[in-house]
Amino acid sequence: MRHRTQTGPYAVALPTAEQARALDARQQVASDDGACRALLDGAAFTCRACGADRFRVREIKLNSTGAEFLGPAWANESARGLICIGCGYVHSFAGPQLRVIPPPS
Repeated sequence: MRHRTQTGPYAVALPTAEQARALDARQQVASDDGACRALLDGAAFTCRACGADRFRVREIKLNSTGAEFLGPAWANESARGLICIGCGYVHSFAGPQLRVIPPPS
């Protein structure tokens, strides 16, 4: 059973102890593959789906219908994507408030 930390439309579900142990094991494996951590407005960012704190970073194209239809798709804006190591959920950020912390060398 998951426990809720708050109520309402933005409630965050915390994993059970068993799910947390499985997540820790996945993160341990991920720690060696170049996974990074992130800060959002100065606070540590965690996955909204599973609570993991390690991500792979990718550029995400923000396609618009007009640009795709008329051809200049290269003119579309892009966003920074964080792909969760724990569950694969993709978070996208278009503003400058995200700071990626590279893995230790």
